[in-house]
Amino acid sequence: MDARGTIVNNNMNVLLKNLTVINIVFLPLTLIASVGGMSESSMMKQGIDWRISYAAFMIAMIVLGLLTWLWVGKMIDRTQKEKI
Repeated sequence: MDARGTIVNNNMNVLLKNLTVINIVFLPLTLIASVGGMSESSMMKQGIDWRISYAAFMIAMIVLGLLTWLWVGKMIDRTQKEKI
């Protein structure tokens, strides 16, 4: 019974680690999107065509998300190597 509990606990830890990584990636993107959705966005894109400004905004969000994902992946790999 103890072995089964240990396996279930280990699987839960892996699941929570994956959910934490997903949250870390999406938190900065949510912050940027919330600022972009407010009235401050009209000040930031003043004088620029809306299609260009929204395209640049989306590209910046995608790049930031990918960089955060890569950074978190490297941090996880580093901690896994230190445990060995």
